[in-house]
Amino acid sequence: MKKGNSNRVFLGLGSDLGNRMEHLNKACMELEKFGAIKKRSSIYESEAMGFISGHSFLNMAVEYQTDLEPNALLNNCKKIEKSQLRIESKEGYKDRTLDIDILFFNDEVFHDQSITIPHIGIPERSFVMTPLMELAPNFLHPTEQKTIAELYLNCAKLNYLSLYHP
Repeated sequence: MKKGNSNRVFLGLGSDLGNRMEHLNKACMELEKFGAIKKRSSIYESEAMGFISGHSFLNMAVEYQTDLEPNALLNNCKKIEKSQLRIESKEGYKDRTLDIDILFFNDEVFHDQSITIPHIGIPERSFVMTPLMELAPNFLHPTEQKTIAELYLNCAKLNYLSLYHP
């Protein structure tokens, strides 16, 4: 981790309950309190993945700059989720007001009991890959050793995804 320098981070944000746009916008405002959003992707609407839901998700990604280390960033992301009434579940995937995932942290590989970076499953999720394509098609995935553009072409789970127009 870079000490005293700004870390380049990619975050994935999603919401499928309540006022989904408001949850995403509030999350971005809160993120600005301890870093800077450099770029925002478009917002995409997709079906739930990994569980059955009657709600569709709004998903986006941001390129973010912060001096925080991974675990401190994770803790702040969890606080933001809770501020939007996210209920933690140990039962796997569920509907949620807000989900913030740390997708990449610089070009580093990091794992402890709380977090794995890069986030697991990025290459298989079109709702993650499509927003990342907008932000950083040439970013090299540190464990796959392929660019986002290369991974996007082979995205295994091209679930239904559309550009969201509020």
